[in-house]
Amino acid sequence: MSVLIIVLLQSCANNEGSVPIVSIHKIADSKNTWCYSMGGHIYNSFLDSTLFFDEKQQLCSRFRPDLQEDTCIKLKINKKIKPHFDSICYSNDTDGRYCIVLDAIFKDDSCHAFVYYPIEKQGEYRFSLTNLESSLLNMLLLQLPTTSYVKADKRSAENHTRYSSLSTYDGTCISHIFANMLSDNIDENIAMCLDAIESIACWHINDTNMINDTFEKNVYREHHNMIMQHYGVTLIPSETPPPFR
Repeated sequence: MSVLIIVLLQSCANNEGSVPIVSIHKIADSKNTWCYSMGGHIYNSFLDSTLFFDEKQQLCSRFRPDLQEDTCIKLKINKKIKPHFDSICYSNDTDGRYCIVLDAIFKDDSCHAFVYYPIEKQGEYRFSLTNLESSLLNMLLLQLPTTSYVKADKRSAENHTRYSSLSTYDGTCISHIFANMLSDNIDENIAMCLDAIESIACWHINDTNMINDTFEKNVYREHHNMIMQHYGVTLIPSETPPPFR
């Protein structure tokens, strides 16, 4: 269990209910995947809109009756935490059928996103984050290393791919992360943060009208593709829907 999770568990032992609480549910039998319950919504990076809590407050899915949670963290949100960056840029690549391939640029409480897959969602989006969403991301981002982190090994029993990259900026790039999210030993703080960013972006993309259904390939995708190629990862052609895995 990571240092962050231990801290989160300890922080919730006192005064629970006095501040907003986000419950973070680790999905069993699925590497580095969580669901985030906050503000009356359940956020996830694998596009399951049928998630709900049963009478025992266990996370369930009508779409995946076999879905189970491994652990649940109750995170007390500190809205006064200030980020040490002015913007973050997130990109991912995955051939999972029920995922979104995107670039997302977060600045203050707003996001500018470019979606490449699925085809019906392909386009440009802009949306604002809630105060609770921003506060959660700030808390998770502040746990990340201030130096670059790369975990690009391909040693995985999974039959599909899931790569994520994240850059934080304060005038200039101050840190960079690139990770194979299906790695067995990725830093759990990093994996949770990357998954939360993707989950929040996906929730808004599914709830927001696109502002443009065509766009030029932007500098963030080009940068992500260069990293993927550097580590010998096969790029996913955005023109062709990935197969069901």
